[in-house]
Amino acid sequence: MAQHFFIAVFAPEGWPSSVAPEYGRYQLWDTIQQVTFFVNTVISKQAVMKFHGVGDPNKTPAEATALEMGRGLLATIVCMVVATPHFTDLYRALPRIFRMSSEVINAVGHFIEILAAIFTQVVSFLYLGPALCLIAGTMSGAVRSVILQHFAKGGTLPPGKDPDFGDISLKESNQDRSRKQ
Repeated sequence: MAQHFFIAVFAPEGWPSSVAPEYGRYQLWDTIQQVTFFVNTVISKQAVMKFHGVGDPNKTPAEATALEMGRGLLATIVCMVVATPHFTDLYRALPRIFRMSSEVINAVGHFIEILAAIFTQVVSFLYLGPALCLIAGTMSGAVRSVILQHFAKGGTLPPGKDPDFGDISLKESNQDRSRKQ
């Protein structure tokens, strides 16, 4: 019963025949990447909380909220550039390069968030970190979509049955959420 539930929630419909044989190896490395991402996120969030004044009686929650909203807004605006059709075509054409690039950009973004807490006088660090992390997330999501389509097309489905890209994407999201817990 538990195994059936686990497979229904985390494995693509028709697994293992519905995906390419290399899907398992991809999931292993993807899990390792997600664990390191989680560790980086925890460390950088602690640094950002320090920058926002957590533990400092002279700082207010309103100041921290305004600062975080400003950081998020700027990051979202910058991120829209990498979500244009031109970049989407590049992600499809060069998924390996952009998958690796997104992870490097993400690591740099987290590192800059830590530097922002150390070098508080360098305001650009405060805004550059989340922008880089959001850019990396956008790139990674687009590239993952391309990769998952490859795995779905590489499966051996019965004649006349098309791959269910929505199901494989949903199960990938479930796997990511379970690794971040």
